[in-house]
Order: sequence, then C-alpha cells, then structure tokens
Amino acid sequence: TSSLVGSEMCIRDRQEALKLMVKIIRRIVPDTIMVIVVDRNDVEQRIRVRKESIATGNIQMNDLQILIVTTMNLMPQWRKVFEKIDNRLQQLTGNEDTPCSPLYLNITIKRFNEELQNGNLFCVNVKKFGILLYDSNQYTISHHKEIDYAQVCLSSREFLHLHLSRADEFIWGARQYYERGNFTLATFLLHPAVECLMNTTQNIYLQYYFRRLHLEDWLFFCKLYTPGISNIFPCSTEEE
Repeated sequence: TSSLVGSEMCIRDRQEALKLMVKIIRRIVPDTIMVIVVDRNDVEQRIRVRKESIATGNIQMNDLQILIVTTMNLMPQWRKVFEKIDNRLQQLTGNEDTPCSPLYLNITIKRFNEELQNGNLFCVNVKKFGILLYDSNQYTISHHKEIDYAQVCLSSREFLHLHLSRADEFIWGARQYYERGNFTLATFLLHPAVECLMNTTQNIYLQYYFRRLHLEDWLFFCKLYTPGISNIFPCSTEEE
C-alpha cells in the first residue's frame, strides 16, 4: 500500500488513517455532523480535490484541509480542539516526532447551507469536489447557487479595498505612537494591521473567511498562497 505521509509513518494506508481521524474527531467533537476532506494546495482551482490522488496516496496529509461541520461553532476553543485531534492522530499513527498535519477548519451547518445558497466559491467547491468522510445523516446539504465569477471578482476588489484601507489606518496610528515613543500602543495597532492584510490574502484566494485569533495561524494559512510572506515574517524557529 502507499505511504500515508512518507517512510516515517507506521500506518501505510491513507484510507485507514482518514477513518482513524474521523473516529478521533467524532470522539473529541460529539457535535460533528459531517467531515469533508479537500486538497488545500490546488490554488488555481481553489480547493478542487484530486480524488484519485487521495485514493492512491500520492499526496501527503499536510496537503489536506479537513472541514468539520457542526451544529454549533467551535469558537473560541477551536484551537485547543484541533490541537487535541492532531496530537491524538500523531500518537496513534506513530508520527509524534515528525508532525505532518492536515489543516482543520470548522463551519456550522447553518452557515454552510447559507453560503451554498449564496453561491460562495469555497463552499460550492467543497460540495462539488470534496470527499465526504463522515455523515451523521441528521441534516441535509442545501442546493447550491452556481458561482458567478464576475461577482466573485467584483467582491474580491471591494474586499481588497476595504481591508487594505483599514490596514493603512492601523499602520498610520502605529506610526504616531511610535514617533511619540509609546511602543506598547504602537505594537497594539500593528496586530490588527497585520490581521487585515493576512485576512485579505485568505479571502482573495479562498473566497472565505475563517476567523483566527493567533497570527501564527494566519501566517501558516497565507504561506500556502503567498510563500514570499515568509521573508517578512519568518517563523521557522522559536527565536523567530
């Protein structure tokens, strides 16, 4: 059988590992309605899943997004929940020393259906190309509105203008405090400035907004689409 994430893994069968992951998710998140896997590296087609690759094990676990659909939002404890899932998966697969994790995302079934009806690019592609790993059969997925790519472009431009303008305002304020020697408040305003910029990157490429409270999470996600951002915010070591 094909290796799950390379020679380091004890479990070689990708499908068995994904089944194991679903069991862990259902145990840790009893509210789980559906678990859908998508390929997060296919930027041009956004999240078009290469089903044959997942079946044959030609892509690694950290190439995948795991969308966990629930009745209630996992915020604000989502970060701890996802870390718990990931740690348990690494323990059971013998991969604790060489983490190779998927990217976990959460959305409520209500919002998922609303976005489908609105023709949201991310959610429609999840429905059309994602692989359903688990379904509780408690809810049904709505019919989706076809994607209006002209509207997607228009919305992207509006979003870009809005959030870049906000970032500029935060940076302007940070400079005022910096010039007065108030570095604490300058730093306080730099955080939302960076968040606005990273949120813009995520929204433009993915066409969906997943709220994150930690900048390292924003950075990790944005590096998938703009690798050059690593030169601005290097985070490969603890010192960085």
